[in-house]
Amino acid sequence: MTSPYDPRFYEAVREGARRSAECIVPLVLDLVAPASVVDIGCGDGTWLAAFAARGIVDYLGLDGDYVDLKTLAIPRERFAATDLTMPLTLGRSFDLAVSLEVAEHLPPERAEAFVASLCAAAPAVLFSAAVPHQGGRDHRNERWPEYWAGLFAARGYLAADAIRDRIWDEPAVDWWYAQNTIVYARSETLAARPDLRVAAARTDAARLTRIHPRNYERIGELIAEKERRRNRFIRRVGRFLRG
Repeated sequence: MTSPYDPRFYEAVREGARRSAECIVPLVLDLVAPASVVDIGCGDGTWLAAFAARGIVDYLGLDGDYVDLKTLAIPRERFAATDLTMPLTLGRSFDLAVSLEVAEHLPPERAEAFVASLCAAAPAVLFSAAVPHQGGRDHRNERWPEYWAGLFAARGYLAADAIRDRIWDEPAVDWWYAQNTIVYARSETLAARPDLRVAAARTDAARLTRIHPRNYERIGELIAEKERRRNRFIRRVGRFLRG
């Protein structure tokens, strides 16, 4: 899969991903108790490294062949170069699939197949994806979380909004993870994990959209900067017209 991503891109997001994973991974381990994890769209493996640091020894990261293997935070044998625009065939299942801020980078027509691949990989999925107007490099399919919840529900996976309230005000977590991260799980997984089952019962899959204050402030700053540029342009034109 061709991609505009280069080592500088991963370097720019690495520290925020590491800090966010330090906060979120322990919560996920308590909720799901996975013994194996696959990260679909793992980048340099920062999130998988956080799982490994907490005792997960059976894990695999998938991403495009554009990832520089020298920058991996996980052993090279734990990474498989994969075209994420195509249906995945892993040859096995995992306890947990992770896909964080990945789906928005794929073509819109691949959304259903991508969710199908996540569901085929594991009975529980830790998922986040960019919302409309979130912005980012090569975002091609920004959607509200209700859209993704519908795709998961069509495959028997229920939304459990079990993470966001616990990290919403945590400054170490990047706002896009705090805003977008939801667990999706099959009924048998919910039955086996009481805290996850309670969270799913409390979750209204038709009302998942939240806009984080840090995102709202960012948008406000972008609008203000656009207005400042407009005013500067008007002043320059005025000076020009006055001679």
